[in-house]
Amino acid sequence: MELINYFKDFKEKIGFIELKDSYEGDLNKDIFYPIITDDLLEGINSGDFKNELDLYKIIDGTILILNLDEGFKYNKEYEKFLKKLGGISEKYIFNKAIKLLKNNDDLNILYFKYLSDRNLLGEYAKYNYARGLYSMFQKHNDYNLYIEAYKILENLTSEYEDFPLSYYLLGLININESRHLKAKIYLEKALNKTSDESSKNEIREILHQNEPKALIEKGVEYLQRANTDRAYIEFQKSKALNPKGIVNYYLAYILDRTGEEDKAKPLYEKALEDGLTNPEIYIDLANLYFKNKQISAALSVINKGLDKNIDDEQLLYNRMILNLANNDKEKAKDDYDRLLEFIDINPVILDNLLALKDNFK
Repeated sequence: MELINYFKDFKEKIGFIELKDSYEGDLNKDIFYPIITDDLLEGINSGDFKNELDLYKIIDGTILILNLDEGFKYNKEYEKFLKKLGGISEKYIFNKAIKLLKNNDDLNILYFKYLSDRNLLGEYAKYNYARGLYSMFQKHNDYNLYIEAYKILENLTSEYEDFPLSYYLLGLININESRHLKAKIYLEKALNKTSDESSKNEIREILHQNEPKALIEKGVEYLQRANTDRAYIEFQKSKALNPKGIVNYYLAYILDRTGEEDKAKPLYEKALEDGLTNPEIYIDLANLYFKNKQISAALSVINKGLDKNIDDEQLLYNRMILNLANNDKEKAKDDYDRLLEFIDINPVILDNLLALKDNFK
């Protein structure tokens, strides 16, 4: 992961100061010290870096140069400088990083990375480094940032088993990635390892909001294993917590395939009323109408689906089949020709089109 690529502009903002001969502090007068040029312009004329404010400016410059130019000739001296300051520099670096993170400034990464790489401030530095990396991932969509953040957090759960924040953030990340069962596991661990009641209540609320989706995910797993009875139970549990959305489609899907079409139809329609536009919902509802010889109603559903999913190949193919069944070869031919223009068409659909070519001579 090349973090430096995100901070190339900052490297150009690093200037250097030379201490005056009159300087009597602990800094090494034989080397140049890095400082961010904006700070340099403010303090270049003073020449006195004994006060804390000026030391902080040098710390800022040092953090940047150590991260952005690992081969710089004075880096060993800069490491000694920060180590000599000890707790002063560590506290400043951590607080500065937190402030930058709250301001959504990517620069926080370099401060947390410094602390994490040197195992300073333990789990808090590593956790916030991962937090900063994930924040950058959300901004830049660089999956390498996500992988690194997730790896750090997983390692933290092994290295510091009773540290709740790593489990908490892993829970939130998994929710964002639509892995709700995994999120539930991490959030329950965070809840068990948290002593603060306010934090516990926050986690409980997140778990409550996550539960309907976790149940749906569990139901889908049962469906994939062809266990429709268990899947139906999980979907019913989810619907009891949140009666809207995709759960209605899954319930309809099971009812439709177990011969309870009358119960399936209103659930398909409810899923669409809830704002879902997935092509498979329109296709399954249309097939239900088709099985009951209601071709016009089936075509109406497919056309509504195409209004929401323009040129979707599955919807176009189903409309072609319905028009063939309705003896409207002219409209069927339009969709047939359109599908053959697709460059990356589904191979199964292509095979079916080729098998139907005699219908359009």
